Amino acid sequence: MKVTQALISAGGTGSRLRNGGVDVPGSKSMIQVEGKPLLYWCVKGLIEADITRFVIASESSEGLRTADKIVEDAVSGNDIQEVVLFQDQGKGATRLPTQVRDQLDEAYFYENGQRIGDPSHYEAMKAQKTPETIVYSAYDLSSNTNRPIFPVDRETGLITLQETETTDTRIIEGPWLLDQHYAENLPDITVASPGYAIHVIRSYVERGKAKAVNTHLPVEIDTVDEYKKTMPIYENYIRQSLKK
Repeated sequence: MKVTQALISAGGTGSRLRNGGVDVPGSKSMIQVEGKPLLYWCVKGLIEADITRFVIASESSEGLRTADKIVEDAVSGNDIQEVVLFQDQGKGATRLPTQVRDQLDEAYFYENGQRIGDPSHYEAMKAQKTPETIVYSAYDLSSNTNRPIFPVDRETGLITLQETETTDTRIIEGPWLLDQHYAENLPDITVASPGYAIHVIRSYVERGKAKAVNTHLPVEIDTVDEYKKTMPIYENYIRQSLKK
């Protein structure tokens, strides 16, 4: 499937990281790696996967201004068609596409600026996308279990509710490959994250419409331990793959 647009959430307060002594300048998207913010490298990875249009979302006008400068730096010298800024209502990552759906294509990647994505992973996600199907990213289990965890069939990529001989239990997280069906049909229930995210995944799993693609890069940084493990991996990946 041809996908040329990405929605990026450039937020995340990083309170647990800050309380643990990590320098979080404003939001997790602004954490420096190899001299640039995480948001910069997130955009770079998407450009390498032929993304030419971006919607950047943040809860604050100041956050949007900062993100705009970072994205402008990241896209410089590339054939980028559009960058749209959107101030969201702070209702959680899972619900964000509903708020901004009028700006979104039929299919689009949904990333956050707190993580670096591998272009080959984005391409593998495109290969799994079918109409009304969500394609998630699947990660090795970590010590932090405050994330959706589901069995994934290693042959088909389908997320399931039951473990079998052909499944591996994985963290199910972003980046996501979504479509307008997702943005228009989110359940209208009051559940805090991650409970709401789990509810949404289950609703797609029950219809056989949730897939996942394994990625070798780490899950989004939430804790100090994850920060310490992830930064060297990101630094090495940037030097080898994104720093050109």
